[in-house]
Amino acid sequence: MGAPMVTATALGPDAPPPVPAVPKYLGIKLRPETDGDEPFLRVLYRSTRHDEMRRAGFDPVAMQPFLDSQFDLQRRHYRLHYALGGSFSILVCRRKREPVGRLYTHESPGDLRVVDLSLMPGWQGRGLGTGLLTALQALAAQRTGRLSLHVDPANRAAGLYKRLGFRIVDDTGMSWRMEWCPSRD
Repeated sequence: MGAPMVTATALGPDAPPPVPAVPKYLGIKLRPETDGDEPFLRVLYRSTRHDEMRRAGFDPVAMQPFLDSQFDLQRRHYRLHYALGGSFSILVCRRKREPVGRLYTHESPGDLRVVDLSLMPGWQGRGLGTGLLTALQALAAQRTGRLSLHVDPANRAAGLYKRLGFRIVDDTGMSWRMEWCPSRD
């Protein structure tokens, strides 16, 4: 099953996890991820990569095992590199009490990073991403002075990030590193 999730609470009582206060109007709440969330997280991960794999002409029969292996690699990477200073949260619909996405953040001196923000397809386009990112901007303004993330330039979320004031600070050709700083707005 893997190592249990470690969040910023492991840093001590004076270091609360870098998670935003979620506005109630969004209809979701955050709760810490547990190992029991793995089946949902696999389905969520597959949903975020399905269209990309289909466009690339990936064999539908081979797609699920490939995406499962990619999920396992990503999960190990996140647990290793973001264990201290990180927060691994599940987005839960308040009304139905079902998981609808995940939010992973990591705080280091001078930076609050959005490691991953993913929503199930039926929950996209409802303003959840905007609401969560706005709340993260407020948290970053209080704690670190910068909110950063990486995004594939072809991802439709890149437009959302630009509308919210994020600026491209590095372009690798495969991804953009984007930052938002309150002093620039």
